[in-house]
Amino acid sequence: MTKKQTKQFSVEIDPISQKVIGSSSSENDDLISQDISKRIVNTIRKTFDSLSDNWIEEYCEKISDEEFIDAYLLFEKNRWRLRYCNDKSVLQKLKLMNSLKLDREKRKNFLISLIAFSCYLGERKDIDNLIEDFLFAYKEELEPLLVQNLMIEKANIAAIEGLYNKASVLYKGVASNCGSDAGVVAWAYQGLSKIASDDRDIMEYAEKAADKHLEAGNKRDAIKNILVVSDLKAPNEPEESIRFLDYAMSLIESDNLIDRAFLATIKHKKSIYLCDIGINDKALLCAEEACSLRKGLIGNEVEYHASLKVAEALAKLNDDPEKEKKYQLQSKVLSEAIDDDKFLLRCKLASIIVNGEQVHEDFISEINSTCDDTLISTTLAYKSLNNDLAFNESLGLLDQARLIAEKHSDNHLLTTIHFAFGEQYRKEEQFEEAVKNYKTCLMYNAFFRPAYQNYTAMLFKSENWSEAEKFIKERIELVGELPGICFIYGRALLENKKYPLAFKYFKKADSNKVDIEKYITECVKNINDKELEQIEIDNPQPEKHISASMFYGALKEFAISISSESRMHFWEMDKPNRQYKWTRKPEELSKQMLITFLNGKFGTFSIESLPEVRAGAGFIDLYVILPGGLKVVVELKMCGAGYSSNYALSGESQIIHYQNNKNTKLGYLLVLDARKRDYGKHFKTIQTIGNNTIYTIAADMRPKVDKA
Repeated sequence: MTKKQTKQFSVEIDPISQKVIGSSSSENDDLISQDISKRIVNTIRKTFDSLSDNWIEEYCEKISDEEFIDAYLLFEKNRWRLRYCNDKSVLQKLKLMNSLKLDREKRKNFLISLIAFSCYLGERKDIDNLIEDFLFAYKEELEPLLVQNLMIEKANIAAIEGLYNKASVLYKGVASNCGSDAGVVAWAYQGLSKIASDDRDIMEYAEKAADKHLEAGNKRDAIKNILVVSDLKAPNEPEESIRFLDYAMSLIESDNLIDRAFLATIKHKKSIYLCDIGINDKALLCAEEACSLRKGLIGNEVEYHASLKVAEALAKLNDDPEKEKKYQLQSKVLSEAIDDDKFLLRCKLASIIVNGEQVHEDFISEINSTCDDTLISTTLAYKSLNNDLAFNESLGLLDQARLIAEKHSDNHLLTTIHFAFGEQYRKEEQFEEAVKNYKTCLMYNAFFRPAYQNYTAMLFKSENWSEAEKFIKERIELVGELPGICFIYGRALLENKKYPLAFKYFKKADSNKVDIEKYITECVKNINDKELEQIEIDNPQPEKHISASMFYGALKEFAISISSESRMHFWEMDKPNRQYKWTRKPEELSKQMLITFLNGKFGTFSIESLPEVRAGAGFIDLYVILPGGLKVVVELKMCGAGYSSNYALSGESQIIHYQNNKNTKLGYLLVLDARKRDYGKHFKTIQTIGNNTIYTIAADMRPKVDKA
């Protein structure tokens, strides 16, 4: 007897976006099952696309025969279908109705549906007058909530037409009305955020909109406003931006397919933000989480492919060729199964960019036919890099790309476009225009390193020392007093004849910098004894020298201390399983404890502990400049209770990468080892790899120690 196989298939529809997402009961379905699942989703999608096809033609026939009452009854019966309809021709056909032929109640119902459907489609032409006439005729008998919504629509129309003062008055009128519904007030604040010209006002209104949406129970809309705040904070306050993303994700508790896809979108965004500021290890984790969420979602394949490509790129940045190859293969297999013209064009464009090929006119025509603004602007920006183009032609292409990106407030694309502008002007030696565009680029993303480096170089080349001093000071406030940036800040201060302050920053700079001694001598020549004495008071020099072995001893002391006194801070009891598990973010906790310990042992002014300092493609747990000038990197890793010894040992390769980027060959790997049986095994106290030396210290973090 043949055993029957039953497979469960789920499908969900988002009535707002009309996105249809499905999921099979098995993640390991064969190709035939996957194909059947996709066909089901496509069939459902097409069903919704054609919901209005049958009745609307019959409706038109009755209008043609002047059977207006029958046409209205047919409309009333099928009105629910309009929420799933995106066909603008249906709206034009509905407008054929002569509403004056209907009685008062039927006319009211028809007109309010016509207004709602027009706004739903974004077809607001002539709707303002229709709303005015409707309110004039029916205002006294309408529910207050409906009147409030109509006022919001009037404000939306004014905003779309550029009548921002009128829109503002209408939005504020609804928002300030104590009788207004919370959901309507939320839309009023959201409207105000969209017409505000200042980022601070946009964020203030968006946050208010989010709060009111939450009050009204509209979590999805609240999240969208939180994401607006996150996007605006990203260029200059990346940590705050990511905090808002985390806040948005915390509001998604449902595990339904639509929310799962939405959560993946936010995690995908977070991975990009983390990558923008150079925290590539955490960025990879977020991208992998997005991939995991999107895996198996039918109808979300294009987005899944995008997350796989991001994970692939981040694996490369994290020097993880195994993961890079894995995600590359997965994205390749997935791309072959996606039947979407726009997606195929994106893949073709990506291939052209990777291979450095030229974009031909026939391909641009193909891209333009998609009406996909992001795809079009990206193609134009890439084409502008063609060296065979005249200068004005390149600028023309970039201008076209810029206009499209500005229309959609695409900050990531605008970052790239303005950097490309800067590069074009720099090549033509139009330094003033180049600097202006680098600065605009940094306005969209303050952590875009190529623009920062080129901008600084241009300021120095044009000898605009006043602007250079101001700009570098702002950078120090953003990234901290790192040795490299202290050196160039000292240069700008020196040129501006601010000798005492220049001397102070040269002393904080890397002593290996070319000509630094010459610059320090120049400062000293122009500083009197009293000023020099004051500088030395402000910047006391360490009296003792800390060697590598002394620092190793200090880390051993820390390991003993944390093992004997603080180990249980790293553990939580998993009550259902009656077992201990690591507390949340144990590496971050250990890092903060280590910073406190080092400052206590060596003194705050004699050791510079810089958490998460940028180093090439990654981030250093700690970059320490020891008293006497010794520079070391420290990597912290967990081991045991879910963390493998291989994970801990991977810190060695990270240290080497960091050493190479920070011009030091000395590193320390501190392992918080919780393995019950293998504690301390597989770790070498000291090892040399090429020119790199790595000390390894293991701290006993076992929550329970066997008496034996």
